[in-house]
Amino acid sequence: DQLSRRRSLPPPKHDLDLSSSSDEDAAAAGAAGPAPAVAPFQGVAGLDHHLKALEEMVLLPLKEPNLFKSLGITPPRGVLFHGPPGTGKTLVARQLARACSAHLVKNRPHDDRAEAKRSGVAFFVRNGADCLSKYVGEAEKALGSLFDEAKAKAPSIIFFDELDGLAPARAAGRGGSGELAQHSVVATLLALMDGLADRGDVVVIGATNRPDALDPALRRPGRFDRELQFCAPDESQRRAILALHTESWAPSSKPTPQLLSALAARTAGFCGADLRALCTEAALAAVRRARPDLYENTPGSRTAVVVSARDFEAAARKAAPAALRRSDLDVDACAPQALAPHRAPLYQASVDEALRALGA
Repeated sequence: DQLSRRRSLPPPKHDLDLSSSSDEDAAAAGAAGPAPAVAPFQGVAGLDHHLKALEEMVLLPLKEPNLFKSLGITPPRGVLFHGPPGTGKTLVARQLARACSAHLVKNRPHDDRAEAKRSGVAFFVRNGADCLSKYVGEAEKALGSLFDEAKAKAPSIIFFDELDGLAPARAAGRGGSGELAQHSVVATLLALMDGLADRGDVVVIGATNRPDALDPALRRPGRFDRELQFCAPDESQRRAILALHTESWAPSSKPTPQLLSALAARTAGFCGADLRALCTEAALAAVRRARPDLYENTPGSRTAVVVSARDFEAAARKAAPAALRRSDLDVDACAPQALAPHRAPLYQASVDEALRALGA
């Protein structure tokens, strides 16, 4: 029993050394001439405002390190992502680490690019329960080791997913031993993020679906300087997300602009994960239609698999926003859809009045 108490089980590690997939090509072609400018964030659509804020907060200090020193200010070092599931919080955090690594490699001399690619920007991922332990003091020790390692590998990014599980709001009254231990974990995180010791070039990103459940002390400048709300995309953003998920398809399967617009108008309430699942389901519908032999153990055919509009139609009939996926809901009845022809005369006047009030 004493031996088990002395053992300290480290939290599961998901630490990555990320760099852009095009870094090797850029380094190889460096002698031939300057490479064309590449957008800092690849693989993200519909989140332009969030990407600009992150580029200013994280990439700008890397590009112009002397700018903040000349102004006598410290760049923001913490950002909180909050919003419904599937809206791109984790995706944006990973793309941010890739963009930072790509910038480091791009600005190193050609002889040092291999070393820069190996170092890059260290990206540490921790879920809410990863740092917790059943032994008192182990969670605080794990958090301290995490920040020490991130500072040693700076520049680095620490991403806390489901942050409300690690730092919930502390109750005002006296609780049991478990509640007091949780208070100690929250206090340790607060001190590490904005204590007396400088944490260096370490950016902390937190993501949560329940920002109201976080401890209020976290949500102040110096810890989480900015808060970015991730919402369900509007029609133009849904169109950009659908185009992103289908841009690598074969030309014969890639949806037309008219089809993308029709799908974007039909998928009101869908988040980014829902739209990705819609594209996947459309591709599988095309496989089922063109290659039934794969499912029926019949002699194979040479029919090419081409995703068409009817495959997207079949996928859209089965798809529903993640927010409506509850066992007590009739998905077909709750999914956003146009008014039925026999009901339109009853509700159309009220709908038109609401649209006029909204300025639509």
